[in-house]
Amino acid sequence: MAMCYQKQGQLDECALCLETTLDHLGSDYTSLKNQSFGMRLYKLRMEAKLRLQFCAILSQLHRHKEALEQAQEGIKIAHLIIRDSIAVCRLFSRRQDF
Repeated sequence: MAMCYQKQGQLDECALCLETTLDHLGSDYTSLKNQSFGMRLYKLRMEAKLRLQFCAILSQLHRHKEALEQAQEGIKIAHLIIRDSIAVCRLFSRRQDF
């Protein structure tokens, strides 16, 4: 829905839609630790993408301070994704006989 608003140039509605989506997702990373790697990765990637998209929209609306906060949160999530991916790679590399 947010993309439709963005394409139509209705950036305020787009920002509201993205903000509502992020509110419904929540950011409880500790609860994600108990989920499978694939599900955790999927949810983290979705939230990171949403936050970076929200950042872009806020910046276009000249709400730069809020945009910066969203970008920083998106980057934190991206770091979690990278850290988890490295851990899985190490796990699998130890299991392989080369």
